[in-house]
Parts: sequence; C-alpha cells; structure tokens
Amino acid sequence: MFPGLTGPVNPGNTGYQFVAEGISVTNFKKWGITVHQTHYGLLTKNVMVGNTDPANIGLQGAGLAFEDGTESFNTVTENFSGLLKGTGDPQYEDWPQKRGGVAASGFWFNGPNDGGEFSRNVAADNMLSTNTSGVTMIFTRTASQIDSRPLFRGAHPMRPGEYETMSVRSLPVHIHDTEVYAVGQAVHLWDVTPQPPKNPALPWDIALADSVSRKLERIDVWNNSAFGIEVVFGANLLIDQLRMIGNGTPIQ
Repeated sequence: MFPGLTGPVNPGNTGYQFVAEGISVTNFKKWGITVHQTHYGLLTKNVMVGNTDPANIGLQGAGLAFEDGTESFNTVTENFSGLLKGTGDPQYEDWPQKRGGVAASGFWFNGPNDGGEFSRNVAADNMLSTNTSGVTMIFTRTASQIDSRPLFRGAHPMRPGEYETMSVRSLPVHIHDTEVYAVGQAVHLWDVTPQPPKNPALPWDIALADSVSRKLERIDVWNNSAFGIEVVFGANLLIDQLRMIGNGTPIQ
C-alpha cells in the first residue's frame, strides 16, 4: 500500500516520487496494490492474481486500487491483473457510501488519476458474474466536494502554496492501449460527468468541466460476456478504436 506518499524534496521537479515495479501479489483478500492520496509515481510490471484456488471464495475486489480519488500524475503501465472474484455487484463499487472496489475489477479508480498515464495494462479472467470489469473508473464525489492536489513533485497537498484545489469531476480521463480478456465489461465508467455545484461560489467552472477531454483509445477486448465499454452517467466521451472478439455488446 502507498498511503499519503509525497516522496522526497525534489528541487528539479523531475522523475517519479516513488516506483512500484515487479511486485507479485496473489491470494489477497481485498486489493492487491493500493494507492491512496499519492502522486507522481510509477507503477509498472506488477502482477496481481486474485484466487488461484477455485474452491476458495475470497473477496479479492480489485488488483490495483486508487482509493481516495485525488491521486494524480501517476503512471500505470504494463501491469497484469486477473482471477478476481469479488461481489460481482457494481453497486458496491461506490465508495465510501458502500464499500468500494469490491466487484472484481482488474484496475479500480475512485477518480481520474489526473495528469497521469494508464496504458498497456492487461486484465483477465475476473470471475463470478457479468458485472466484473477489466478497468473501473467511478467518480463518487459530488461536484460540491473540493479536493487538493500537489503543484509539484514533493509538495504536500495540505501545505499552503504547495497545492491547488479542484473538483475531480472537472478533470480529464484517458485510458488507452489496454487489453481485457474474459470479464463482464472491459471498461466500466460510472458517473464520469460533472454535476451542477451545490455552492455557486466554488472555485471551478461547470462549463469548463463539461468540455474536458475524456478518451478511451485502442482498447482490445476478447471473449467478454457483457459489454466492451459500459458508461453510466457519462458525458463528452470519445471512444476510438475499440476492437472486440466475442459475443458481447460493444458499447452501452
């Protein structure tokens, strides 16, 4: 787990603040690798395999989880996640209102990982039901909730002058060059759209949020049982080069 990691002071503001590479995790009970309020990291060449014993019904909700939703500027590339069971019920992906990230998603994000990279990852063989996912991205915060993110590497997101405030709903989404095999839906986006702010004095522009870039590009899907891409309450989404082999519905 990487909780609240700011990393060392970085005068040059270059490179990564942490590197998680070559980690192998199996038979875990909830999440294989967890990132929480942590920024400017590299997660690569990690393998998260849920349950290798078909007789053991463990929870194993997600291989890689970005828990808080404010995580930003992280590079997630060339990782593998598979054989997850979870609840199989997408209603439990909502966090913290329910339990979050336990419906068997290879990669589960509670926010957009703003400014980061998600590419060349593989998810496979998530079991139990058609509600399992290769990649799940869900925005559980309302538009009135304001969070902070660091302005530079090594900054503290609660120290004046080192962070900026934002709503995660106003930030872009980019998932590309990813392969998903034998799951319910390859990519599941839930509530990835801005909502009218409850407080009109909040320092962000709803019109700008409506125009931000949300892209899914070059997603390869093999033998999924439900949908290639499922979007629930989404807006301004570009889907480019979705390739599917199998009987599932391409987009819902």
